[in-house]
Amino acid sequence: MPTQIDFQSPDPSFVQSIDIMTLLPHRPPFVMVERMEHFDMHSCTSSFTVNKDNIMVSRGILSETAMMENVAQTCALRIGYINCYIFNEQIRPGYIGAIDRAKIYSLPKVGDRVETTIEVLAELADYLMVHATVKTHNRILLETDVRLAV
Repeated sequence: MPTQIDFQSPDPSFVQSIDIMTLLPHRPPFVMVERMEHFDMHSCTSSFTVNKDNIMVSRGILSETAMMENVAQTCALRIGYINCYIFNEQIRPGYIGAIDRAKIYSLPKVGDRVETTIEVLAELADYLMVHATVKTHNRILLETDVRLAV
């Protein structure tokens, strides 16, 4: 008998096995996530390793803009997952409506593995508000609130 998957709260091994390119509208070289680590209806975590060939790396450091794009793409992973696995629909692009209280404490270096977690603060129809935390080596690099329209 096949295993049933609870798509609203899936096992991490299932989530981590998903090809993220099936969930994102973004395409290389402008992809700032490598893998979805966690998904539930209230949060999503992505990861990626900063590569020296990344178009947003300068002098061995990932830019602030890339960090914000990483947050946006983590939101896109969540939206893409919900569209594909819960609603059985095509992925839809989302649009950032506002970025509030962005605090950048530090920037990651080439070789750092970055983990980004978004937590849903509010969701109404096609509008979403999240709190994002970006970390490396258990150190917070960035915190912000983002409002999106899907």
